[in-house]
Amino acid sequence: RCARAEESLGPAAFGAFTLSADEGIARDDRTLLAFIGDAPYRNDLAKGVDGAGPADPLPRLLLARYRQGGVQALADMNGVYAAVVWDEDAQRLHIVTDRFGYRK
Repeated sequence: RCARAEESLGPAAFGAFTLSADEGIARDDRTLLAFIGDAPYRNDLAKGVDGAGPADPLPRLLLARYRQGGVQALADMNGVYAAVVWDEDAQRLHIVTDRFGYRK
C-alpha cells in the first residue's frame, strides 16, 4: 500500500510517499514532522509522553515526543528510520537518523 502525504507550515513544506501506516507526516500548529522507517518498542516510545499513546500512528507519537523532549527525544530511539522536523518557533529544521544512518 502506497499513500501520498503533503503538509506545509511557514516556509517548510514536506511531501512523502509512504509504504506503511507508521510512515508519514504529522503536524500541530507550530511543528511539522515527516517519518520513514521502523521504530520498534512502541510502548517504550509512548511512556511518559503526554497526548499520545502506543496505538497512535508513529509520526503522531514522535511529534508528541519531540514537543515534550526536543530533538534528543527522537535521536535516542532504536530502529531504522529517518525523521525531519520543522520547528516554526525556533525557525529550525532538524534531520534525525538512526544511529548507523541506514535509512537515508
